Amino acid sequence: MFLAPTGSGKTVTAGTLKMRWATTEDPPDIVLIDPVKGDYRSMVEALGGQIVRCPPTPRW
Repeated sequence: MFLAPTGSGKTVTAGTLKMRWATTEDPPDIVLIDPVKGDYRSMVEALGGQIVRCPPTPRW
């Protein structure tokens, strides 16, 4: 978890670390939870990952 003020580079830092891990010889499974902005959508698609969308309200 990264805690820092807006504009301090949290998204860039997290994205860089995830790309490094995902492109290693034996990459780990990575789960991203990005509930609002979708900052990592293009990275997930480029790496052949899966995007799961959850509705904002439960549909019981």
